Amino acid sequence: MRFPSKVTPYSDSIFPLAIKNLKLVGNDSIKVLELYKKSGMVSTEFIDSLCLLYALKKIQLNEQGELENVIRVK
Repeated sequence: MRFPSKVTPYSDSIFPLAIKNLKLVGNDSIKVLELYKKSGMVSTEFIDSLCLLYALKKIQLNEQGELENVIRVK
């Protein structure tokens, strides 16, 4: 995972990618493969961004195996 540092600018870190995925999930539930196709990311970046969002408790898997936003935007 690339975190911002003196060497890595914020724009090249994992945070913008995680925000992009969180916005793609939105208020709906979405299958992981469908989200991957929509994101257009490289697989390692995609997995890292999902790991970050899950660790921060921003997304979760529901009973159907779909990703959903923990905090629903109203």
